[in-house]
Amino acid sequence: MTEKEKVIFEIQQKLRNIYKGQGDDPAIIPDGIFSDETKRAVTDFQKSQNLTRTGKVDFATFEALKTENERVIFRESLPVQVMGIRNEDFPLSYGDENEFVEKLKIMLNLVADRHKNF
Repeated sequence: MTEKEKVIFEIQQKLRNIYKGQGDDPAIIPDGIFSDETKRAVTDFQKSQNLTRTGKVDFATFEALKTENERVIFRESLPVQVMGIRNEDFPLSYGDENEFVEKLKIMLNLVADRHKNF
């Protein structure tokens, strides 16, 4: 794969991630070829970002692709696994209200705020 094909492949991957993150079925398949589908996807992305719609990936478009791709990946990433707490250390029952339950609620809400799939 040439350097140009690698860059096109990277652009296509980012576009695919972004559209998947929006819940759309991405028509673009990363192959390193700047096809009509790729040009359409770039133009649609430029429109969504209020960029000049050229269908070409200039600096502003590439930077927007990087930023949006990172945002989607961060939002979609799975929560980090944390060390479990043995139940015998903190016996809980349904309806308990205590300091441990309040701290646990805070932690779970923080994780849920950062990960929509939690």
